[in-house]
Amino acid sequence: MILEIDGRDIRTASDFHDRLMVAPGMPDFYGRNFAALNDVLNGFIERPFKIVWRNAAVSRATLGGDFDKFVLVMQRAVEDAASSERKFEFEIIE
Repeated sequence: MILEIDGRDIRTASDFHDRLMVAPGMPDFYGRNFAALNDVLNGFIERPFKIVWRNAAVSRATLGGDFDKFVLVMQRAVEDAASSERKFEFEIIE
């Protein structure tokens, strides 16, 4: 599955979590925070899974440090998945 995120629609961390909720396998109990995102990407979401974040520069400008936190969590999930058959990827398109 590929989940496309349009950065023009992501102005707050809550907006990102709202968009992620449409992905198959997202549990109803998703905590909508960075720790919960890590848990979901590493165990609950259906894989293979890829997030493509288009117009990311817009999100980066409005999210500030939260943008970097989202990217860090996703980078760690990619690294964790590297040794697994359960592939996760993400791509940022400015």
